[in-house]
Amino acid sequence: MKKSLISLLFFILPLFLFGSEIAIFHTSDTHGFYYPRKTESGKTIGGFALIKGYIDTYKGPYLLLDSGDFTSGSLEAKESKGNSSVNIMNQMGYAATTIGNHEGDFGKEILLKNIKNLQFDVLAANIYDPKDFEKELTQALEEQLQTKKQTNKKMNLEFLSATNNTMHSSMDNVKPYNVYKVGGKKIAVIGIAKKLSKKTKNEITVTDGSKEIEKAVKELQNIPHDATILLIHNSINDTKHENQISTKKMIKGLEKDIDLVLGGHAHIVLQEKYKGIQYVESGSKAEGLSEVILTFDDKTGKLTDIRAKYVELDITKFPSNTNIEKVSEENRLEGVDEVIGKTIENIKVKNNNKNELDSPLGNLFTDIIKETAPQADFALHNTGGVKLDILEGNITKRVVINAFPFPNKIMLVKVNGAFINNFIKETLREDKTLFQYSKEVKIEYRWKNKNPELVKVKINGQDLEEDKRYLIAVNDFIAKGNEEGYLFKEIESKVLLGDKDLGDIFTNYVKAHPQGIKAPATGRIKKVK
Repeated sequence: MKKSLISLLFFILPLFLFGSEIAIFHTSDTHGFYYPRKTESGKTIGGFALIKGYIDTYKGPYLLLDSGDFTSGSLEAKESKGNSSVNIMNQMGYAATTIGNHEGDFGKEILLKNIKNLQFDVLAANIYDPKDFEKELTQALEEQLQTKKQTNKKMNLEFLSATNNTMHSSMDNVKPYNVYKVGGKKIAVIGIAKKLSKKTKNEITVTDGSKEIEKAVKELQNIPHDATILLIHNSINDTKHENQISTKKMIKGLEKDIDLVLGGHAHIVLQEKYKGIQYVESGSKAEGLSEVILTFDDKTGKLTDIRAKYVELDITKFPSNTNIEKVSEENRLEGVDEVIGKTIENIKVKNNNKNELDSPLGNLFTDIIKETAPQADFALHNTGGVKLDILEGNITKRVVINAFPFPNKIMLVKVNGAFINNFIKETLREDKTLFQYSKEVKIEYRWKNKNPELVKVKINGQDLEEDKRYLIAVNDFIAKGNEEGYLFKEIESKVLLGDKDLGDIFTNYVKAHPQGIKAPATGRIKKVK
């Protein structure tokens, strides 16, 4: 009898020692990568069916949240203007998402349509309507909310309305936050959007979100809840877009009010605790997800611990959800996996040669841009805009779009040499560069007193002349002054070159080289002593 009692206590005691647990599963920057894909190491990883399959193995209460950038990126996402992402994500059991910068890639009407068709919450405290957008978006979200309660019931998740509270945004039903009852606990989630890119940014006002976070936190003090999550399309450490504010700075002074920050935008994997807050970022392209466990004391009900991990989804290690597989296949574009050409070697995004900052794929792509714009003196492209390695073997249309996912076009920009000199210095780092350059450009620099010192800049074999005028071929996103291309914002002499986007230009290059493509040599940007 005593032995049985001891055995029983052995299994029961941990429940009292560790308290109740709720899982938060998190994705970000999925960019329409619905299907598993092969890596250079030979593994096959990722995809929405594996995300859902992994979550299905968890038997406790949970919330599934997303930090945005889900409607633009892959070929299916691009061709459907985000509708495929909406269709698949509606089957995943998400509780909420926020709005990433690429949600605006297809314009106002498409953004409205995608929001209308979502069957889970859109949280964004910092989005405003400068003109007549409020009425349209409110109507779209009212229709969305009609299906929301039924969806949440299926998830064993109770929707708690926040409509009696002061709304921040001029778009009433893009809620600034919501409180979810899950596993007997009330979890508050505040949403913060990113300033929209391309077509939509002039039609919708999105602030940086700092003041709205503070206001949401203040309002939530009057609403019972057990934990607070900030769901944001922004990063703690965004080295690709260093002119943007860090989430750490955004919530300075609110450390006692926020327990967990779920970020994105920088496409990095991160788990870091800082001033009592757990920061989590979950990579990109649906290669994996983050699992965050919130532990609550059974006696006091208070949150006592947060532990986080990132799970890379290897298809040989985790189950795949058959329903999501089916929905994903229904959204697969016909012909997208047909072979268009081949590469005779791996063409990589990153350069492993010491003190060389240019990349094989970056070099190839800028050379192709320059070839397309022969009137330009040289071409450049943002390093962050070259997304995935192109591995040896057959090249499909999907491979091209995965490497160059955004529908940018070539723009010709006229600047003087002084601008180029300053641009290079502003975008060099100790061991990285924010831009890649075509073969006409050679750069050498040394790192001195935490700044780059240019040793040599040559264009077409000649020293850069500060008073000379140069014509640069660059993608229109950068040319218009967005993100790391902010220095171009003040340049007025710009003209669009044709109507083909960069993915189509690369595809045409591949088709024109049936014998196979390869990368040019690296060494265009060197760090010297």
